[in-house]
Amino acid sequence: MKAQIGVLFGLLLAGVAQGGTIWYNGDFNGSDGTVSVRHGFGLLDIDAYVYENVQLGSSQSVTGVFGTFLYSGTAPLGAEFEIRSGVSGGNGGTLVASGSVTSGFSWVDLATTFNSPSYGDLGVFRLEVGAAVALAAGEYWVGIRPIADTASDVVALLATTSGSSAVGSPAGNDGNAFLDSASLGFTFDPLADDFSVGLTDVPEPSSLLLAAFGLLGVAIGRRRGQRR
Repeated sequence: MKAQIGVLFGLLLAGVAQGGTIWYNGDFNGSDGTVSVRHGFGLLDIDAYVYENVQLGSSQSVTGVFGTFLYSGTAPLGAEFEIRSGVSGGNGGTLVASGSVTSGFSWVDLATTFNSPSYGDLGVFRLEVGAAVALAAGEYWVGIRPIADTASDVVALLATTSGSSAVGSPAGNDGNAFLDSASLGFTFDPLADDFSVGLTDVPEPSSLLLAAFGLLGVAIGRRRGQRR
């Protein structure tokens, strides 16, 4: 019985730590990417954001923003995100939330490479940064980018997707993304591609507790049945 209780509460704690995916636009499709970085490309010092759209059918408490990047150079010094509403061609709409950190972000090597037609061999990485944002139902545009070391000639492209393994809506197939970069001369210019970006949340502790105690009750019931 003690072992069963330990397993149940271990599952509870794991659920809190892992959280869930509110929306994911899909896995990298092996096609290419578009520049999304702060202080990228060495002395060129390029700043750029790619914004991908998400449609939320209900209010959500966002705790993380993540994206898949094609990357070369030294590891990022930090990470940034923005969430906007009302974006259209040439119009950045309204900034709903943003964040910039130099610690506490996740940078994971996905142990694969991609040969970019423009930049040669690039590693494939997942970048995730924490957020604390309450979003009402509606349509938003999400941007995420690494903060590069200007002393390193960093290439950072947000990876494209065709919607494989997508969660929520849209599923990486509606061509409603934008590029904003004063460095490159773009002001929320429409992009034909879709990009591998997502949002996460943490399940309500009360829901997890109810699930854990429900499983515990089943275990106790079986234990009593075995004694009869």
